[in-house]
Amino acid sequence: MSRIIVLRRGGLIVKTSETELWLDSAGSSKSLILISHAHSDHIPRNLGKVISTPETACILKIFRDSFDWIGLRFGESIEFGDVRISAESSGHVLGSSQFLIDSGDERLVYTGDLNVYDSIVLRGAKPIDADKLIIEATYGSPSYVFPKREEIYAKIVDWIIKTIKSGEIPAFKVYALGKAQEIMKLINTYLKIPVITSWTVSKIAEKYVDHGVRLSYLPIYTDEGLEAFSQGECVYIASKRRNPPSKRRI
Repeated sequence: MSRIIVLRRGGLIVKTSETELWLDSAGSSKSLILISHAHSDHIPRNLGKVISTPETACILKIFRDSFDWIGLRFGESIEFGDVRISAESSGHVLGSSQFLIDSGDERLVYTGDLNVYDSIVLRGAKPIDADKLIIEATYGSPSYVFPKREEIYAKIVDWIIKTIKSGEIPAFKVYALGKAQEIMKLINTYLKIPVITSWTVSKIAEKYVDHGVRLSYLPIYTDEGLEAFSQGECVYIASKRRNPPSKRRI
């Protein structure tokens, strides 16, 4: 049994008498890293030995050639030195995790981005009892009050319908992981129109489908995708850095 110490040394580190774990960061290529999810701001440049869910790992492999990986599924646990590490969903994106680090003396939970509300794609996270909590706090201030997801969904659907009626193609430039798939699922569920996707959005959507999330879409780089896009009555979804290969009004 051992106490858990939290350090900040070019990143957050959880340390016990026998174990050192880096949280979404890495000191060197030999570091043992817990990666909460595959958004770029949570992936260190130097990937040492990575502990993550299989879903997070398969998305990482789209952008990184190779890395030393230890898989940890939701509800499972593994032992390293004097700690036991387990993972549960954080409800943010496919594979996103809360990690419980249990030293016997203390329980620490680390989560990157956290969502406790159900979406059209994922179930919200369930809180984990712990002595210490490290959590992403981008919108931690009580001053942030957002509309209900259902209200946002309704506004998106209404805007898509109005935009298509005006003769334009509705386009979304969003995070390729998470937001893109949520909008895809929304359109698949409530609007029977083609969803055209950029390369990155398509590749990540493949991983969602591989892990049981039903999504219907046409990659823009395929003949079917280009044909549907040229017809005009569709929705285009891309990452923030990509524009559609067309002079059509969007």
